[in-house]
This record gives sequence, C-alpha cells and structure tokens, in this order.
Amino acid sequence: MLMTGHDPQNFSPTGLAVPPSREDLPSLGAVVAKYRPGRTGRFSNVALGAPVKEGRVIGVGQSAGLLGGAFDPFGMYDDPTKPLRLEGFALPENVTLDRLQARVDLRGVIETQAATARRTGTDATAPFQAYYESALSLIQTGAAVNAFRLEDEPVALRDRYGMTKFGQSCLLARRLIEARTRFVQVTWPARSDDEPAPGPDGSWDTHRNNFPMLRDHRCPVFDRSLSALIEDMAQRGLLERTLVVAIGEFGRSPKIGAPTTNNVGPGGRDHWPECYSFLIAGGGVRPGQVYGESDRHGGWPKLDAVHPYDLLATIHHAVGINPATEYHDTLNRPRRLVQHGVPIAGLF
Repeated sequence: MLMTGHDPQNFSPTGLAVPPSREDLPSLGAVVAKYRPGRTGRFSNVALGAPVKEGRVIGVGQSAGLLGGAFDPFGMYDDPTKPLRLEGFALPENVTLDRLQARVDLRGVIETQAATARRTGTDATAPFQAYYESALSLIQTGAAVNAFRLEDEPVALRDRYGMTKFGQSCLLARRLIEARTRFVQVTWPARSDDEPAPGPDGSWDTHRNNFPMLRDHRCPVFDRSLSALIEDMAQRGLLERTLVVAIGEFGRSPKIGAPTTNNVGPGGRDHWPECYSFLIAGGGVRPGQVYGESDRHGGWPKLDAVHPYDLLATIHHAVGINPATEYHDTLNRPRRLVQHGVPIAGLF
C-alpha cells in the first residue's frame, strides 16, 4: 500500500509475498520517474541501502511493474561504508569515444527505421530505446555518476552521518539529490522479518526485547543519520526544494509482551498498522509542527487521522504530479496513481 498507493495484490492466499512481475502496479519512485523524469544525464529513480525484502522475495512493491523497466529504480546496494564499484558506468577498455560515437550513429539509422514501425504499431524496441538513452547520457555526462564517490566527502561529515550502511546511504542520497536526481529511496539494510540482532544495521522486527534493542542499537543509528541528512540538506539550500519522508510499513503494538499469533515474546511488540507516525520535512512543509494525535494508549488515531494514501497523494502534490492522474493497466483498465486519498493541506 505504501509503495504503490493501492491495496496489496502481490501476496498469495497464505499471506506470502510473490516475486515482482510486469503485471504489478508501479512504485512511487517509478511514477515520479515517468511523470517527472530527471534531466538528460541524471538519474530519475535510485534505490539505496537494500532492496525491499519480504521473506525470500526481493523487490516487493519497488519496481515500475506495468509501466516498464525503463522506470525501475537504479539499485546501488553495495556497502557504502566502503568504496563503491562504478565499473558499470565506464566504457570497456576496447571501446574508445570514437567507437562509441559510431555506435550512436548506427543507432540513429536503426531509430529511423523504428520510427516507421512505431507509426504502424509494430515497434518492439521502445522499452530498449529508453534504457539505451538513459545509459548513454549517464556515461557521456558523468555528473550523476560522480555522486557515488563518497570518498570525496570530508571525514568529519561522513562521521556526522555515521559509518553505517544506513548512515552512508543517507549521505549518498544527499549527493544524488545535489546531482539533480529526481527520486531517491533509502531502505533500511536488514530484511523486515529477520530476528533483531545487536549492531547498527539489524532488523526493526522487535517481537522480543523491544526496548533494549531500540535504545542501544536501532534508534541511535536512525536518529543520527536522519538528523544529519536534514541538517546537511538545509545548510546546502537543498531542503526547500526536496521533500524528505521517513516512514516504516507499520507501527508496533501499544501493549508490551501481549501474546498474539505473531510470535511475540517477553518485552516484545507485535505488528500494528492501526496507528503509527511518519516524519516529513522540506519541500514547502511548515517545520516544527505535529499533525494529528493518537489516543492515550498510542493505539488508535484520535485527531486528524491520515491514511497512507493521503501521504502518497501529498508526495505527488509536492513534486507536481496530480494524484488523480490515470493510466491503463495491461487489461486496459483505468488506474489512478493513488487509489484514494487527498493531499494533507495542513502540512503546508
């Protein structure tokens, strides 16, 4: 729901995720890449940290689905605490710039033929053309690729973000935004349903031992990295034109250690989609406000309840996309970008 703006379709009757396919509805990043693409030579949709992982399935709700592979995120999932491998953005040793230009010229001839095919509805190369143009522009300009060179940042600033996978992914996100990348998603590195373990990058799935795990491991890393990102972007003048959203897929149950069907143990908390919060900054949002209120147990909304679809409609609105925009799925059925919901006007 949070990734696509629609009720889940990619789960089996037993509740297990199924592998992504081109029949899936597109993710938020893919929608932004299609309707508000980045400039030539810039990325439109980048995913950092780790792919979304549900059980053994990778990439749930994260692809462009039926919009086509040209709008899938570029995934950089290498450990950013170490130098990132960028060989994919360099020309092979046996390919000179002259040879590359010859290939571009040859492509021009093919494109002329393809234009005729498109007019007759027989062109099967359109998805490839989008891939090709994007890859070529990235290699030719190099500006977007340079954003991945974290070693160019001062050591003190890297330490401010924290030398963790999440922290350095946040720093990398700032560099990509600075390089005019349109949409960046940083996913926490651990798989959602792994047993939490001590250390900086483990899971948040605290069915047991909730408080020590959050106090000693998860929250310090998250607070340090997110505050560094917001502070850094504000100092560079990036925050006023960039929307930063931090959110999980649901909250945790207000009752501690209550026995449930989800294997809650001593000091643990269960899944809880009924009431949880998100942080949003920049992009015209008024700072310093708290929007909405829960009941005294933190279990249910009390005032100004917000649905995940309202948040997605707000993001679309902030980046200049009408959330009521429609497209057609593979069965030619009309689909809205967001199933329902309206922008949260009170945030601006």
